[in-house]
Amino acid sequence: MTLNKKITELDVRATQSDLVMFIQDHPGLTQQQIASNMTIDASLLAKDIKLLIDKGWVKRQVNQQDRRAKVITLTATGTELAQKLQKNNDQLVGRFI
Repeated sequence: MTLNKKITELDVRATQSDLVMFIQDHPGLTQQQIASNMTIDASLLAKDIKLLIDKGWVKRQVNQQDRRAKVITLTATGTELAQKLQKNNDQLVGRFI
């Protein structure tokens, strides 16, 4: 089974999967920092973040250092999703080693 098929079964698109995994690997970044680090247009990232919030996988919190900025973090459900995605990635890589 391909990685795209596996993540589709988890009800997540490939770009959303990449975003969830990035947030898991880089906790505590602001939306602007995520856009910059992933080289994604901020307005496109905002749409994906909104969708991930609606699915209950991420949340926005006020940044304590700059109250105007929002820190993006995974929810418990988002962490579970990230673990499943990581497992799928590990299984796929294991096939090629």
